[in-house]
Amino acid sequence: MCAEGTFDRIFLTDVVEHLPQPDLEAALANVAYWLKPDGIAIIHTFPTERIHQLYRRYLKLCRGRAMLEKVDAIHCNVQTVRRLTETIEDAGLTCSRTWLQNDFVLASTVFQGLRSGFFKKALTFGFERVLNWPIVRSIVHACGMDEFVYPSIYCVCKKRSRSRSSATAGRSR
Repeated sequence: MCAEGTFDRIFLTDVVEHLPQPDLEAALANVAYWLKPDGIAIIHTFPTERIHQLYRRYLKLCRGRAMLEKVDAIHCNVQTVRRLTETIEDAGLTCSRTWLQNDFVLASTVFQGLRSGFFKKALTFGFERVLNWPIVRSIVHACGMDEFVYPSIYCVCKKRSRSRSSATAGRSR
């Protein structure tokens, strides 16, 4: 095991959604322990709970139980921004910056499997440009659809000072 305060930077990319909640809590407690006082942890998870539930409904209707069970086993701990932030803070970290993003073009195997051409270029423009226009983000937010349209959660975390950490350690949800 590493000594306390060993690392300047720790990255958890596409890990959160694959760990059962108790394992996630233990992993984040380790991150808080291993991170230097001025260090930074970067956490990314995909998908958010809302888009995952939609995908689960699709699988129930079209693909059958076997595929649904596989997806549920792989993505056993999908998050909301609120739940992830609470879990991170309970572990002794603070989120200095949290944001949602649509990484469909970057991360989707569905998108990667499309043939090059107009349709793929149009999707790229829509996902990478249009969804990031301030007016579009405002409309999505006003409709309460942030975690549906932007299904990747990013958090930049810092180690919380011990005095605050010990005061909230026994906090229940």
